[in-house]
Amino acid sequence: DAYQAFNHAVTLDPKNVPAAVQLATLSIAGYTRDPRHPAVLYKQAQTVADKLLAPGGNRVEGLRIRGALDLIDNKPDKAIEDLREAARIAPENEDVGAALAQALLRNNQPEEAERVARETIRQHPRFQPAYDVLYALYGSQQKPEQVEALLKSWSANDPKASTPVLRLASVYYSRKQPDEAEKLLKSMLDHRDRFPQ
Repeated sequence: DAYQAFNHAVTLDPKNVPAAVQLATLSIAGYTRDPRHPAVLYKQAQTVADKLLAPGGNRVEGLRIRGALDLIDNKPDKAIEDLREAARIAPENEDVGAALAQALLRNNQPEEAERVARETIRQHPRFQPAYDVLYALYGSQQKPEQVEALLKSWSANDPKASTPVLRLASVYYSRKQPDEAEKLLKSMLDHRDRFPQ
């Protein structure tokens, strides 16, 4: 599997930064998805972050990974600090932008989270994690019109993405607009060659 492949790559070449970053990203994803929260995965990500933050490492990725660990530890204020530093170094980094928006949302700063997510989308109009932050924000605020506008914008910016179309159909069904939902889904099926997933 991917985790084992990246772990092996890092073992063979500890200076392989892209492999180390992928290993940490997979470790964090595995840790958060597994209800047992395997400590070995957390420790793996922490070790990679420490190495990346050492002189000669990749500070931006180290801060991003440490920010993700801060969120796991329920320290959104610390995550914001790490991610803001990463954003100062690499303001165009979409992973950092989406992670910062998520941390701001977790720290009950919805206006700033929205601003950061929108800026990330402006720079990277096809980057799903930034849309996911706004989708969660507008959903939690029960703003169906903003959810609809967001999903339409996302679909226009990334016509090959099926997620915004399916979510928009779900919005229409929940608003008792089955005709709109079915029209969307029919269009998606009629153009299935456009959707690679």
